[in-house]
Amino acid sequence: MVPEAFLSIYSGRLIRTFADANYGSLHLTTVEIIYNIISFIIAVITTIAFTVYAKRALDDIKKAETSGVDASPSDHSNLEMGKLPLERPK
Repeated sequence: MVPEAFLSIYSGRLIRTFADANYGSLHLTTVEIIYNIISFIIAVITTIAFTVYAKRALDDIKKAETSGVDASPSDHSNLEMGKLPLERPK
């Protein structure tokens, strides 16, 4: 859900920028257009990579749950955050 929302917002802003440039209220140089296109491609690739990684992690957790093994999202040691003290020392 998060990658789709990020991509939707990013592409909407990009389309609006191009529409403003097309109808004359904004002037984009060739470098800015190329930069915007490359940035969009990077955003798409990042979104796809994040989605594939998340899907694999969820599949690993499902496999671990069905086999009865501890369902850790990674093969590394399970790290937990310690409790914070209620007060800061003075």
